[in-house]
Amino acid sequence: MDAALKEIASSTSREFPILVTGEGKQIEVSAAKEWIAAIAAKDKDAVIIVRWQGSAFSIPAAALPAGTDIRIVIGAPEPGVTDAWTKLLQEEGFIPVAAPLTFKVEGKNTTGAYGEITDFGNNLLSHTFIVKGSDIHKAQTAGVVYLPETGELRPVPVLFTDNADGTVTVDLKRKGNSVYGLVETTVSFTDSLAAWAQQDAWQAAAKLIVTSDAGGKFDGARELNRAEVTSLIVRALGILPDRSAAGTAFKDVAAESAYAADIAAAKEAGLINGRGSGLFHPTASVTREEAAVILAKALAYAGISARTDSNALNRFTDRNKVSGYAVSSVALLVERGIMNGVSASRLAPQATVTKEQATVLIMKTLRSAGLSD
Repeated sequence: MDAALKEIASSTSREFPILVTGEGKQIEVSAAKEWIAAIAAKDKDAVIIVRWQGSAFSIPAAALPAGTDIRIVIGAPEPGVTDAWTKLLQEEGFIPVAAPLTFKVEGKNTTGAYGEITDFGNNLLSHTFIVKGSDIHKAQTAGVVYLPETGELRPVPVLFTDNADGTVTVDLKRKGNSVYGLVETTVSFTDSLAAWAQQDAWQAAAKLIVTSDAGGKFDGARELNRAEVTSLIVRALGILPDRSAAGTAFKDVAAESAYAADIAAAKEAGLINGRGSGLFHPTASVTREEAAVILAKALAYAGISARTDSNALNRFTDRNKVSGYAVSSVALLVERGIMNGVSASRLAPQATVTKEQATVLIMKTLRSAGLSD
C-alpha cells in the first residue's frame, strides 16, 4: 500500500495505467480507496487505465465515489448475452469487428460486497478496443452498447487512432457500464443527398445515429419534429432510453409512443425542459434556435464548459430575431463553428430544422465535443 501511494505521489502524469497480463475470460482489478483518493488529488483530470488483451478501460478518478474501494471488471459477456449479440448482428446485417466485452466498475459497500456503480457524474468513461488495421473499415464502423432488457444495440460515440504498429485504437465514450462492441455497417440511400450534408449524413448513418425512411430514402428535406430531433441527439451521445419514465416525463408523451423513452432520457440528462405545464409538444417542428439550445446542453453533457457572448452574432443582420432564452446557446454554436448562417449575413433563427440540417448540426456538435473524428 505505502509503495503504491509513494509511486502515485511521485508521478508527473495524469494517467495511471494498470497492465494486466495472462489469459482468461475476465479480469477483476481491485483499487483501494486510498489509491483512488491519492490519484484524484494529483490532478482533477487524472485517469485510471486498465489494459488487458487488446482492450482498455479508462475511468476518470473524479468519476469514482470518495472513500470507496473499487473493483474494475473487463471480460466476455455471459453466454446468453453473446448468443443474443450474435443473433442481433445477423438480423441487422452487421459484420462483427471486435467481440463484445463487458466493462464494469463496482464499489465495495458496508457489508463488504461489491455493487455496480451507475453514477459517474459529468464524466465520460472510455471503453477501448485495439484491432488490426486490416480488420477495420473506420468509415463503416460503429461503436455499440447492448441493452439486455430490450435486446437491441444502440450507438456510442467512437474515436479512432491509427497506431505505428498498424493497429487501430477505438475508443467508445459513454457514462456507464455495459456490454460494448464494434460492428461494421452498410449504408445506402435510394435518394440523393444535398452536397453540403452528404458527408455528415453518411457518417451519422454508419454510426447508427440516423436511419433511412421508408423505401430506403434519407429524405433530408423533411422537417423533423421535437421528438425526432431529441431522439437523434440522445442516440448520438450514447444515452440509453429510459423506459421506466417513458410515460411520466411529459403529459403529452404517451409511454407507448416511439420516442417516449428517448425523450425521458433526454429530460433526465438535462437536455430538454419542455414547453411548460408539463408538456413537450413532441410533434411540433423545431426551430434553429431551439436546436441550438438542446445542442448547447449536449456540449455541457459531454463535459464542454464554454462561455461566450452575443458578439458572435453581430455579423448577422437578423440577430435581433433570436429569442432571449436562446441567445447564449446560438452564440456558442456559431462561435464553435457548429451553426452557420443560411447566408453570410442571415442566421434565420426561427426557421425550422430539416433532417439533413439536424444531422449536420449533431455531427458538428460531436466533433466539437471531441466525440467524433
